[in-house]
Amino acid sequence: MSQQKNSGKVNVSEKSGFPVISIVGYFDDVLVKDVIRYVEDFLKCGKISMIVDFSECVAINSLAVGEFYFLVMKVAEDFQGNCVFTNVPSVMIRIFELATISQYAKIASNMDEAISLLKIPS
Repeated sequence: MSQQKNSGKVNVSEKSGFPVISIVGYFDDVLVKDVIRYVEDFLKCGKISMIVDFSECVAINSLAVGEFYFLVMKVAEDFQGNCVFTNVPSVMIRIFELATISQYAKIASNMDEAISLLKIPS
């Protein structure tokens, strides 16, 4: 019998003028809806460069991967924006590569690097 994981939570903050979305716990198809809502709010305010922090994310499910792909692609293609992922566990980096999410975002090893990547014109 499989055990149902509980959705994590999203924390939103700002670093050096850039919105930061921190994923805490299990990133699933329920939590991705919250992430979508926050990103769409940022985009409406003209904030097209953002950081997604995975330092407290424990896992991601396939449904979240699919919806997250379309969200990151929307930021890059529709808004010419930039997403930088930071503190991404190596297994998730591989998932993002396989799902081609990484072609629409940069991956930084820490928050300082993420901020630096956003300050460099694309």
